[in-house]
Amino acid sequence: MTCSSIIVEYIRKQYKGDLRKLVLYYFMDGTAADSDQLEDMLRSLIRQMITIAGSIPANVREVAKNHRQTGSFPKFDELSDIVCHLVRESKRDVFMVIDGLDQTLESMHPNRKLLLGLIRDLQQDNEGNLHLFVSTKHDSDVCQAIQDLDTAAPALVDIDAHAQADLAKYVAYHMEHTIPQFAPLRHPTPLSGTLTEDVRRTLMKTKTR
Repeated sequence: MTCSSIIVEYIRKQYKGDLRKLVLYYFMDGTAADSDQLEDMLRSLIRQMITIAGSIPANVREVAKNHRQTGSFPKFDELSDIVCHLVRESKRDVFMVIDGLDQTLESMHPNRKLLLGLIRDLQQDNEGNLHLFVSTKHDSDVCQAIQDLDTAAPALVDIDAHAQADLAKYVAYHMEHTIPQFAPLRHPTPLSGTLTEDVRRTLMKTKTR
């Protein structure tokens, strides 16, 4: 389970049944690095907002009607405007999780800039009701775009900086409390220090992949 999945699950449990909260999420697919995925993401966010809201706003109906008449589909800019409008007009606290931003497109790809622009617009154009979480590796353009938001900038949290220490505690706990309960390891004689260290290194290596 990814960090973003854990966050989504935590928020949903915290506010289960609370109609004043709206939890949206999208997990990027690293194998689909093109503009289609960006539009899929926006359509997914729109569906999540409309499904939970229970009704289709007039501006969304109008866009759908216009495109039906011309046999076309809304593109990124139009979908982006709809997402920002729905967030801004929502009477609820909107928790939005976008996972794997770095997996979408290479740094200099023009569509990457579109996505970064959407993050900027969402963060700046809301009524204080948006709680945005974006996960990414240390791509310089992503971090720079977030920092450029100035006073509206969200906090930058380096999860990797503490991951090794947290993982070491996790492995140590289970080596002490869980592994000794496995039938093959139940023995009155303690495991040798060498074997214990081999197990610890193997677990650390497996968990960091």
